[in-house]
Amino acid sequence: MSSHHIVREKQEPALLVLAFEYEQEEMLGQLLEWSPTVAVTPSVFDKINSLGIKIDLCFGKAEIINNQPEIKNIQLKNTSQYIQYFVDNSYPALTILGTKADLSSLTPFVNSLDLVLITEWQKIIPLKNTYQKWLPKGKIMEIIKGDNAEFNWEGLNPIDNHQFVTTEDGIIYFEYKKGSIFIAEYI
Repeated sequence: MSSHHIVREKQEPALLVLAFEYEQEEMLGQLLEWSPTVAVTPSVFDKINSLGIKIDLCFGKAEIINNQPEIKNIQLKNTSQYIQYFVDNSYPALTILGTKADLSSLTPFVNSLDLVLITEWQKIIPLKNTYQKWLPKGKIMEIIKGDNAEFNWEGLNPIDNHQFVTTEDGIIYFEYKKGSIFIAEYI
């Protein structure tokens, strides 16, 4: 028996590739399963294009896509402008392949769309109100917080100021109080 799924435009999170290492190819494949809108920067265009991935948008230099008119070129210059493009075009969610350095660019957009940042080693999401997830005992989570950030948690023990470990198999819980807070799960 087969199942058929209809994927509507913008139903799945768009994918913005800011940084990419070939070790992330399996993760990239998983992110592409539902045919999201794929946007890249000039710095990763050749790598992504060499994998045969259909690129929809390139933010930056038009000359790199001269022979590919199906790729829309948009002249934007930084991560904040790239993310704003997705907000302005009514995308509800955005997954970014990037680096931890990109976190400061995400903060202004945490209430505008659902964001996930995937680095080579972590999946990072902003804490909006509450966060809960089932995790096995011994799983380490990292909390990346801005100045004056406040939050509560359950199901975890602090290892240090930034890392927590799950105390048992089950639901962990974070509650946001104030400031900017990101939760990082090692992948």
